[in-house]
Amino acid sequence: MHYLMTIGGIKNLVSNLDIFSGFVANIIHDFEHPGYTNQFIVKTKHPLAIRYSDIHVLENHSLAAAFHVIFKKEECNIMENLTTS
Repeated sequence: MHYLMTIGGIKNLVSNLDIFSGFVANIIHDFEHPGYTNQFIVKTKHPLAIRYSDIHVLENHSLAAAFHVIFKKEECNIMENLTTS
């Protein structure tokens, strides 16, 4: 991501919020990933597969777990100073 932003020149084409969003997405993409595929998680009836109804299990878990950290732990809320406008 850093390479694309700096060498690729993407940072000149997007807003600061877009840059922030891209880096956050990269950071949380595989958060708490157990090292197995979605298919394996579903076929073994892993608790995560049940929680997310066999639909994009690892992606849904990474997002939910990351948001839990970001919004439930004050010291981790990297979005606290963003505005809605």
